[in-house]
Amino acid sequence: MTRFVVGCSWLGLLAAVVGCQPNEPQRAEQIQQQVVAEETKTENLREAMRFADEFSRFNRDQAEKEIGYQLNTWMAADANEVSKTQLPNLVQTLPKEFREMPSLQRVDSREFTATDVVHLIQSRLFKTVSKWCGDTKVTDPLWTAWLDNPQNQGGDGLSDAGKLELQMAYKLFDWTIRNVQLEGEPQEVQLLVKDPRFPLTDEGKGYRQQPWQTMVYGRGDFIERGRVFSELARERNILTVWLGLGSGDNSSPVKLWLMGVPVGDEIFLFDSRLGIPVPGPNQKGIATLRQASSDESILRRLNVVGLFKYPLESKDIKNVVALIDADSAAITGRMKRLQESLTSDQRTELWLDVDAIAERLKKIPGLSAVQYWTMPLLAQVYAEELEKRLLEPNEFSARYMQRFAMYLNDTPLISAKYKHLQGEWSNDDEKQGAMALYMACRVPEEDLEKLPYETELQKLLGIVRMPNEPLERFEARLNQVIGFYREAKIDSTYLIGLLQYDKANYESSLTWLQKRAGGLAGFQRWQSGLWYNTARALESSGKIPEAIELLKKSPSPQEAGNRIRARLLQKLSGDNESDASP
Repeated sequence: MTRFVVGCSWLGLLAAVVGCQPNEPQRAEQIQQQVVAEETKTENLREAMRFADEFSRFNRDQAEKEIGYQLNTWMAADANEVSKTQLPNLVQTLPKEFREMPSLQRVDSREFTATDVVHLIQSRLFKTVSKWCGDTKVTDPLWTAWLDNPQNQGGDGLSDAGKLELQMAYKLFDWTIRNVQLEGEPQEVQLLVKDPRFPLTDEGKGYRQQPWQTMVYGRGDFIERGRVFSELARERNILTVWLGLGSGDNSSPVKLWLMGVPVGDEIFLFDSRLGIPVPGPNQKGIATLRQASSDESILRRLNVVGLFKYPLESKDIKNVVALIDADSAAITGRMKRLQESLTSDQRTELWLDVDAIAERLKKIPGLSAVQYWTMPLLAQVYAEELEKRLLEPNEFSARYMQRFAMYLNDTPLISAKYKHLQGEWSNDDEKQGAMALYMACRVPEEDLEKLPYETELQKLLGIVRMPNEPLERFEARLNQVIGFYREAKIDSTYLIGLLQYDKANYESSLTWLQKRAGGLAGFQRWQSGLWYNTARALESSGKIPEAIELLKKSPSPQEAGNRIRARLLQKLSGDNESDASP
């Protein structure tokens, strides 16, 4: 329909010109050529976006190449001033080793690269999730009432737009915490991590997964988890920053603290390691940076007596640096031009004016400096090296594939997960939704035991012995498939529980999480997420005492935050028992 409308508008212009100037056939031919060129350019852009939205249906490498081809064909026919793009002033202050990275040297290039394509695919996926997630209702008993009418004690009152922005930020943060299981050790909450620099290692924090990977895999460290929140918020035009403590002159890395959402003249605090917004004065609402630095009780109440000591006190909040999270692709002229060219449902936040953001942040009290965060650059370098390393058969690649193969290859589980993220939960007339695809991953154990010798079952699951394939190789493939379905049953059962929560079917979510997932052998890798999400479903079902007991389970990387949440629920229910500092 769009193509037809565009064509009609140009044909109308052609008719008008031809009608007025019948003696100018060359002019008419020129306009006709313009019509064809414009339609071709529009079609290139439309195809690029179609592949970006549906790339899970295609071979990933082929889809990325096709998107790159369509974007570069579109760019070649587009008149623009991309070549005049300058490296943002904020980026020019980075250490030399970062400034000279190839991706930052070509912000003025008209050519879309593989990195740009990944940025587009990632942004479209986060756009989709943020749309349906942002349209849900807040059901959290701890923050629902306050979010309806945020009381910003001691600061300027929030505008109606500011209130809506804060509500949206909470929804996206809450979804992130529920859907990205925290990895790490429980005691890590007591330490501030230094912002990483080169050289990169396989144990480093924050850069081993890009945001789209963290969201798809459903697990990550506290920085990777926070970056998912940042990407979701960006697609809703909500600014997030990381807050760190340090000199602010790029001479030495800051110590990373937590995340902030600037609203008006305040920065509201969200802790992706604790898994909660920082509670405000009197443990109500969401604390701001100003409140945390002036009211010593706010951070003191993040201690859990006898178990966890929060790494900061109010007196330590000095030299606060705001870090802007932006991929290198997001500061290029070509991405700005692409964003400007997208209309209607294709609209996506692809470009960031980091200098303008920096100027906005500098006006907020409490910040000593603003920097362009190097974490996205490190993640890009690690991802490029990872791709090469996975091509080599070695212990590292074997270990990595054992952990993530179900989400990397063309598997039924990854198809179901993408449907889930894209909000396609139920079947329609033409295709299956996430629920049906998740269910297809739950092959009964008795069928898996029969699989080696029942040919009809093999055909049903798409496993056919190829002509001239040695029996030994076929049997090895069968064993791999059996192993996949056993692992996929664990993940799909857990993910169905999360899907039911997203649909606000809390009792059904409890059924899948408590009765079905919890009883599966090998479920340990999702244990902390199972406890937390079951507790959240219990909360939403009004079963607060049961939720509190689950939140106290250990060991869990999020144990400190879960215990603080349990204490807040106890306070809400009138039970003053507390394991936090007074």
